[in-house]
Amino acid sequence: MARILVLDDNKVFLTVANDVLSEAGYEVNTVSNTSNIDKLLEGEKFDLLITDIIMPEKEGIEIIMMAKEKYPEMKIIAITGMQMGESFDLLQIAKNIGAHETLKKPFSNTELLDIVKATLG
Repeated sequence: MARILVLDDNKVFLTVANDVLSEAGYEVNTVSNTSNIDKLLEGEKFDLLITDIIMPEKEGIEIIMMAKEKYPEMKIIAITGMQMGESFDLLQIAKNIGAHETLKKPFSNTELLDIVKATLG
């Protein structure tokens, strides 16, 4: 059973993601406050990190860079609902620094499950 960590400051999204992924058979941890994410990642092993890019404590880009450096075997999916322009695409930046996949909010539960399955292999 794959272990997934979901980071997002939107607690409704965390509840939905937890329900959808748990029902699909994954072990899911959700976190809305990313200030202690380093300690959480050090203490537990996750197969997949799903992180929002725009968050109040620690930005997703910073989390992706740290995770790629310290846990290169962990897969990463970056998500955001922020409107992006051609010259500033946060999802492309996330992919360039190590995210395996990206999703633009809003997305369906099916889209989430499909990308999780594809990323984990």
